[in-house]
Amino acid sequence: MKPTKLFLFLAAAVLLGACGNKKDVIWDEPIVPLRNKQWYTPTKVIFTDTATIVHVHIEQTPYNWVRLDSTDILSDNQGKIYHLIGSEGIEIGKEFFMSESGKHDCVLRYEPLPKSTKWFDMINSKRSMQYYIHAKDCEIELDIPQKWRGMKYAKNEVLSSTRFSSDTVTVEVSVLGYRSGMPAAISGSYHVIGEKDEVEYLIPINETGKAILKVPMHYGSSFTLGIFNRRQCIILAEPGEHIKCLMNLLVEKDENPLVEITGKYARTNLDLQPYWFDLVVRKKALGITLVDSLQDSTPEERLNILRHYYTTMKSEIDTYKITDAAKAYLRMLMEEYYINWQGTPRIMWMNANEAAGKFVIGDENSIKFISKAETFSVAEESINLECLSADYAHFGNITKYGYRINTGYRIDTALITNKRLQDLMFADLLLRGFESPITLEKINKYVKDSTLVQLLKARISTNDDLSQLIAAMSNVHIDDYAAVEPEMLLPAILSRHKGKTVFVDLWGTWCAPCIEGHKRMLPLKEKLKDEDVVFIYLAAPNSSIDKWNTMIEDIAGEHYFLTLSQHSYIHNRYFFSKLPAYLLFDGNGKLILNHDGLIENDVLETHIRKVLE
Repeated sequence: MKPTKLFLFLAAAVLLGACGNKKDVIWDEPIVPLRNKQWYTPTKVIFTDTATIVHVHIEQTPYNWVRLDSTDILSDNQGKIYHLIGSEGIEIGKEFFMSESGKHDCVLRYEPLPKSTKWFDMINSKRSMQYYIHAKDCEIELDIPQKWRGMKYAKNEVLSSTRFSSDTVTVEVSVLGYRSGMPAAISGSYHVIGEKDEVEYLIPINETGKAILKVPMHYGSSFTLGIFNRRQCIILAEPGEHIKCLMNLLVEKDENPLVEITGKYARTNLDLQPYWFDLVVRKKALGITLVDSLQDSTPEERLNILRHYYTTMKSEIDTYKITDAAKAYLRMLMEEYYINWQGTPRIMWMNANEAAGKFVIGDENSIKFISKAETFSVAEESINLECLSADYAHFGNITKYGYRINTGYRIDTALITNKRLQDLMFADLLLRGFESPITLEKINKYVKDSTLVQLLKARISTNDDLSQLIAAMSNVHIDDYAAVEPEMLLPAILSRHKGKTVFVDLWGTWCAPCIEGHKRMLPLKEKLKDEDVVFIYLAAPNSSIDKWNTMIEDIAGEHYFLTLSQHSYIHNRYFFSKLPAYLLFDGNGKLILNHDGLIENDVLETHIRKVLE
């Protein structure tokens, strides 16, 4: 071979070798926007010439098993399939039992995807699916439908004055990135007048990538809307609106999924998202500050912390480049936090712990000390707060934040200068159990708006129907003890069971720990079924009567639906800080046990057995 030809041959060989050994592509900590199960997570992806290597971290119940099969695949954006061909740290086709830690790392090898791959799906034959896996520094571009392109929004929007109307807000959600069969749904919550807790919803996305939400609404208000297991958005709307919105399925968990939206407050709803989320985060920070300062601070010092928060945030919100409606909503939300954390140190302490994501600080004695400490009332500047006085104050949902049933009003209704807001608050209170039962005389005394009056009258009709059913049940009492003075209620109940051990459970239909306590106590009640022990259940007045009527069918014992004054008296008389709360009396009516929060069966049984001896 001539030298020139030999040189060209070697050069070609070197070039081909270089092409064949093109540098591997590595994704460290890839993003997984959507998955239907959480038990395994890709931590690294390496694209080589011979395989796509996926490092996986598995978390599963200790001693439970997981399994990977040869039918497990990767699928690229063209739908092409790449099979599992090997593994390290776990054997394909066999059950792998987790260790005591419940954690395990392994490596999976699949047929090679192109190194230019932007994203892929990872599908386990056991129906564990992970979609749109991609590199951290690579955003997936989605094609926005033509009808959503070039959307135009108002330069400014303002909140409307109070208008009551029994209607529905319809929200049509279109989801970018959704493909048929994906485990995705629309989720969120909304507030219903007369209910303590918000109503949560979960609506599957249909085959076309859409979901329809209907929110019952009696006045201009807000609700949350998002993609399940993602950050929620806050949406303002008015009764009767039909809103369309476009949401991005592929945003990371803490990113805003709202892309476009229509409706009366379209621009406002787009403007609100980052600032609303930031205000929620700051609320948690304020909660931590209050928790840290509460036990060794004076009422005035605590109030100064809140005043500083209020004045600082109000000034900052006014600088935001957003609609007037968005600014007003954020100010009212900030004001609600300000009002909600005033009152007794006990309530502030509970709210702050909840907001800070902390558990109860201190032992039972310190809880009772805090509950008996000095109080301070809402400051005089509250008279000028938008959430109490503005024509659009109803958007602030003050009925949700302004008071708690178990302590009465946090604020004096005289501070509410918006008369229609007064109507709304009293209607909400009547529906929750204030001066229970609801009567026409009470409606006429407190509420003037015709729409709210009709809503209350409809509730009377519903309650009357339920009362007739309940009256036939000898162990259920809804109205027959309503006239009993608060301080005489427990003595009246105990007198019915003189000589017997009486266990009293204070609960609410909205209280998840209360419901959990009922389930936990079933084995103990079965053990004690032949003993002289009576189980009494006292429902909080802000419980839903229809839910209560349904739930008590599965709770053996005597049931009483308390009035606001009865519940408040018992709550304060025994220094309860939360629900569920329990009392145990012996056959002579002597208090043996006073406990709030869930109690273990063995602890309760020990106390009961001692009384029975």
